[in-house]
Amino acid sequence: MIPLPVSEGSENIRTLARLEREDFTGIVVATLSLTQNPIEAAAPPGTSVYIDVFKNGLLLANIGGADYTVAGKVITFAVALVAGDKVTVKYYARAY
Repeated sequence: MIPLPVSEGSENIRTLARLEREDFTGIVVATLSLTQNPIEAAAPPGTSVYIDVFKNGLLLANIGGADYTVAGKVITFAVALVAGDKVTVKYYARAY
């Protein structure tokens, strides 16, 4: 058995994790809850290099003038979603 890496910033994490995709439509909220816990990397609070959030097909930023922040399974948008917005979240979750 191969031991798991200690650091979540390890390059092996992407190999030992599974890619998740969640789609959200028809909701009017400022926060979304993911099904799985995303892998958190060493990054400034509220950010993650392992999460990509798309709103109506456009990749949102989570560094600097952030469009959203991340805390565990919860994504909080700087501007609430409106009816008709489609959000897709792709992220790495622990496979173990």
